[in-house]
Amino acid sequence: MDSFEQFLASITFGDLTIILALALIGLIAYGVALRLIDTLLIPLVRRARPGLDTALRQQRFSRYAALLVPPVVIKLALVVVGAQLGSLATLISQALEFFVILDLALLLNALLRAIEHVVEPERKALGALPLRRLFQILRVTNIVLAAILALGVFYDIQLGWVLGSLGLLAAAASIVFGDLIYNVVARTILVSQNLVAVGNWISIPALSIDGQVRTVGSFLIEVENWDKSVATVPPRYLLTNSFRSWQQMTRSGSRRIMHTLYLDLASVRPADVPMLAEARTLPGVAAYLDGLASVSTVTNIALYRAAVRGYLETHPQVQTELPFHMFDLDATHLGLPVQILAFLRETAELPYRLIDAEIYEHALVLAGNFGLCVYQVPGDHELRDAVAPVERGPLDPDGTVPAPAHDTTR
Repeated sequence: MDSFEQFLASITFGDLTIILALALIGLIAYGVALRLIDTLLIPLVRRARPGLDTALRQQRFSRYAALLVPPVVIKLALVVVGAQLGSLATLISQALEFFVILDLALLLNALLRAIEHVVEPERKALGALPLRRLFQILRVTNIVLAAILALGVFYDIQLGWVLGSLGLLAAAASIVFGDLIYNVVARTILVSQNLVAVGNWISIPALSIDGQVRTVGSFLIEVENWDKSVATVPPRYLLTNSFRSWQQMTRSGSRRIMHTLYLDLASVRPADVPMLAEARTLPGVAAYLDGLASVSTVTNIALYRAAVRGYLETHPQVQTELPFHMFDLDATHLGLPVQILAFLRETAELPYRLIDAEIYEHALVLAGNFGLCVYQVPGDHELRDAVAPVERGPLDPDGTVPAPAHDTTR
């Protein structure tokens, strides 16, 4: 008691002035930090994970995070004025370390409660295992470690022992809850990078998934396939494996069509005068012919390409501001490949498929108007028609074919 009274008596008016100045600096630092967290950090959290920002506000996360700044500022100020305070500077420094440990424990506890508040409804909706016990264990571990570290500020507790205990707990947590943590982190990355969102159409051929995303949970992503079946996939799978998202296609308002027709090389020939005259009546062909120096070398396939391109140019669903072509590829044993490429304004699955089929069928029919034959593997009926039937005579009663009669007439 006497030593404590002597300690109080040793505090001068100058020491009190410095302490009040440090407190004022810390208060200003707290206000600035709180403002920055509310205007910069919380909006980022809202964008990455809607709903988590509200839970963090309810748990006073911003206040606990801002309270970490004043001790740092005061600690830096003690470097300048510590010599004037003497032993009082050591006591203030220990108090600041104790305060930081306590505030970190409260901050982590608020973060755990906010995460639990957000993921618990998703867990119930997907029928996953309860997580309340997990968060309780994490909160208790947080309190125990904070108590050990706080005692270490005033008593001689080896920091190495504390760090070793932390490492052991972290290793155990990674084994028991590693997959859970991995999925939560993967989900955060996917959503923050805008790779997956509710309503997106995604395709994962390896898992036979091809449909619209219904829910993006922290443990499972639910997809309604085109055939109305429902499939689920963990977020970590999408982060470590390849998948296709049609989100950009829907946003741009265009969807590509691409088809290849194989034309019989024997049907490719120069265009005659009647064919040229008839082709001029089709959209786009007259402009193509007028742009040539001579029409004497024009082939029927060149007219066909111009006719298909003119059809695409006048089709109301083809985006003419984007590339649309029909061009030849290298000939193969199947014939001459001719490829159609265009972008449609319609992106919905069924209307897009119908328009795509309409364009493709029109190109198939149009080939015959130019004397071009589309290649296909001969069918059974074509093979039967190509082979002449073998005429047989009547069978003998024993089932054998009678020998041909010799002509005895001369």
